[in-house]
Amino acid sequence: MARPDMARTLVASLLTTFGPALTAPLYLFFFEDARGYTPGQADLLLLIYVLSGLVAPAFWTRIAKRFSKHQTIKIASVVYAIAQTCLLLLPPAHFWPMSIAMFTVGFVASAFAFVIRAMVADICDEVRLETGKDRTALLYALVTAIAKFASTVSVGVAYTLLPLFGFKAAEGAANSAQAMFGLQALYLVPPVACVLLGGLSMFGYKLTEVRHNEIRAALSALGAKISGGRPQGTDAPVPEPAGNLAPGE
Repeated sequence: MARPDMARTLVASLLTTFGPALTAPLYLFFFEDARGYTPGQADLLLLIYVLSGLVAPAFWTRIAKRFSKHQTIKIASVVYAIAQTCLLLLPPAHFWPMSIAMFTVGFVASAFAFVIRAMVADICDEVRLETGKDRTALLYALVTAIAKFASTVSVGVAYTLLPLFGFKAAEGAANSAQAMFGLQALYLVPPVACVLLGGLSMFGYKLTEVRHNEIRAALSALGAKISGGRPQGTDAPVPEPAGNLAPGE
């Protein structure tokens, strides 16, 4: 966790998971009570959000190859902030404009977990080169635990903050205009702020595509050296060096 690039990745995972997850407990209140959609329309909008995340990975893969993975997190965080803001700016009870906005939000939100886990794979290669040990399971366990923690606490945070704005979550409860404003602010500001901070955490990330290619080449050379000159794939486990072998040697 003290490894700078891994620390940045964990922070990004925490924030980009917590932000969108915070909207889940508020979803029905926001769309039905504050934005005037029927339960059926709210269900369809949620389905659009989910389905957009299924088609997005191919797009984000191309973006990551073009601009690098950590830059993709920055790009996605800005686009998410814009798309999430549009949910509040669109006129109430207009299904088709909102469906486009929800498709965009879901499309962008899916990038974070997908790209961050690809970044962890790169860090696994770096750790394997520097230590001679495969820590893939440990590193993936860390990032998965952080994401699950963020998703879990988001529910408690949402229902703790709602009463502070005077919003009553009970079925059939009458809420004031101030309470509705608080609900909409809670649906917009914390998620956007968290995701933008997650994007900011990527500044200073040093494991670029160029550096990762160097690492993979070094792993291949090290594997061939240890096996007596027989080429090995870079995905093969690297035995622990007998001495202090410098990276690239």
